[in-house]
Amino acid sequence: MGRLGAAAAAATLALYAALQAVDGVALKQAVNAWASAPDAEKAARFASAEAIRWLEWGMRSYQDFTLGLALLLFAASALLTAWLPRPIAYLMGLSGLTHLTQGWVAGSEGFSPTQSVAIVLAWTLSLMWMIWLAVVAWRMEGSDLSKAWAAPQPCSCSSSRIVPRVQSRRGAMATGRSSDFCKNDSAAISPESRNRAPGVK
Repeated sequence: MGRLGAAAAAATLALYAALQAVDGVALKQAVNAWASAPDAEKAARFASAEAIRWLEWGMRSYQDFTLGLALLLFAASALLTAWLPRPIAYLMGLSGLTHLTQGWVAGSEGFSPTQSVAIVLAWTLSLMWMIWLAVVAWRMEGSDLSKAWAAPQPCSCSSSRIVPRVQSRRGAMATGRSSDFCKNDSAAISPESRNRAPGVK
């Protein structure tokens, strides 16, 4: 699901780039040409600008469809993720459905008031699940860091023994020699060094 969602998201970005080329470049030039054209050519120039506007409707429709599909696929993947709260996936799916609605309205009615309502609803739902997901990720990261930076317990073992150091998130145990923590441990001092006279190396 995640890979399919990523592919749909990539298609959405490509369509959005094409949409900006049509809206920001082609349509602007067509409108400028219509505004500066003599009266005899204004009707033809207006028809050209209108055709480009309709092309923009079509590009926006397909871009909304692919974005809605990507969000639905990501929502399905989120439902299979154990550590994610299910309401996040539900909100993500609802925002995907609203984008699909936008695509249908843009293709059938163009930029109408109905599409404006769908846009506001999609933005609201997307903002809700994005903030919720960011809070969950931030809390998990803070919990992992607090565990990773926890101070190790003092030990009274020999320098050659391997002792646990940090318990990782997945349960894997990182290890290190006790000499890292017990440099002054009396057990690590040999009997010869105890009986050696001061100043003798």
